[in-house]
Order: sequence, then C-alpha cells, then structure tokens
Amino acid sequence: GFGHFTRMTSLSKKFDKKLFDVIFLFELKNKKFIQSYGKDLNCKYLPFSLEKYSAQIVKYLFQNLVEIVIFDSYYIDLKLEKELYKNFFLVSIDDKILKHNSHMVFNSREDLHSSELSKPGQKWFTGKKFILMNKTKKSLRKNLTIKKILIHAGGSSAYKLLDNFFVNSIKYLSNQNVIVDILYTNKSSYYKLKKKINYLIGSNSKFRLLKFNHNFSKTLFNYDIISGPAGTTTFEAMSSGVLNFSFPMIDDERDSMLSWNLLG
Repeated sequence: GFGHFTRMTSLSKKFDKKLFDVIFLFELKNKKFIQSYGKDLNCKYLPFSLEKYSAQIVKYLFQNLVEIVIFDSYYIDLKLEKELYKNFFLVSIDDKILKHNSHMVFNSREDLHSSELSKPGQKWFTGKKFILMNKTKKSLRKNLTIKKILIHAGGSSAYKLLDNFFVNSIKYLSNQNVIVDILYTNKSSYYKLKKKINYLIGSNSKFRLLKFNHNFSKTLFNYDIISGPAGTTTFEAMSSGVLNFSFPMIDDERDSMLSWNLLG
C-alpha cells in the first residue's frame, strides 16, 4: 500500500541530505501507477519479479554497485533476504514481527524489546521513535465543533475490509451537518466508492472523493476527525493534532486486538 511507499520516500529524503544515491526498485508492471506518484524519485522498473530470489536481482544489484538494500513490503519472500544477506547489507521495515534474514530490522511497536528479538548478525530497533512518515502541519483549532471529516482505508484503499463501518458511517453522516472527504488511491477504488455511495444515499455533495498525493500529509490538520485503520496516515494525523478514530481491519500479528494500543 501507499503507507510503505510514503515511509520510503520520507526515508529517502534523509539519505539525500547525506549524499547517498537512492534508487527505488519496482516491477515493470507497476510503472504507470508509480509514475503518477513518484515523479521526483529515482525509480527503476525491472522486467522480473522482485518478490523472490533470482540471479537477475543479484546481477542488477551488483551492476549498479548497490551496498544497502531496504525492504518495505509484505510480499517479499524471506528467502530472498537470506540469499542476499551474504553480499549486501540488508534492512527490513517490519510490521508483523516476521523472522527476517536481514542485518537490521525496524518495528514501531512499543511492546517489543529489541534485546529479545536481536540475534547474532541481526539487530532489531523497536518503538515509536522509528515511525516513518511525511512532514505534517500542526492543527491550531480551538473550536470543538466537528465540521470536516476524513475517511480512509489505508494505502491500499481496502474499503472492502471495513465495509460495515463504511456503510453505517455514510448513512449516519448523510444526515449530519458535516463535510466528509473520502480518500482513494486509484481509478478502480474511485469508481467503486462512487457507486457504493450512490447506492446507499444517492448523490450528495457533502461526500467528496479525494485522490491521494504525496503532499497529502500537510493537509491533514484541516480536519476535525480522521477515521481509518492504523498506519502511516493515522500516525500523520496524530502528529497533526487531529482526533483519530481507528480500528484494526484484520486480526493478524500487526493488527490484533491485543497489540492495537501498542503499535506506536
């Protein structure tokens, strides 16, 4: 999702200041989609899978003199990390406490202890200070009246995973004196959301569909409430001083009910 993309773009800005050459690697099939969001980034689009180990990946990394590889994706095969470990310095951004084969692992959860997870050849860094996100602006609002609400479904626009919440929110808010912005990331999610809203309440100007952009974090302070699953947007909303209403989409190692208040 775009949460991963946002984390890495934020990190790349820090590397740029240190005069590191940063390359974003994507599969060729995603080129059109990525270009609409990462125009200012040094992106390379490769005609082979980046999820599993292959001689092509190793060859590309060696040819381009890559020294450090940073993974931030749920789709990367952990075997790929294992195969690359001996030739490159690997860093993994972790959300699900996986058994990574990298040299350094970062997780923002507060209930984890790096000393317990670290092992010879691998160092874990845990806690909220390792949350990666874009710059935000702080809300200075003093009026407690709720006038503007943002609803999002994470960087992948996974509204189907919060359908019950979404349906009931739209029905209730349609009768309230508020403006509601609904965030989407691609044309497919746009048309699905538009069709869903029209089916539920018909045409209503108070519901506005907004497309995600890389500067969106700087506009969050304009909202009174931001609602959606935990992730980069939620953390950015907290940093903006906006009231959050958040919940887990699925019950896994990252978004379990037990760990929900310990995500960072």
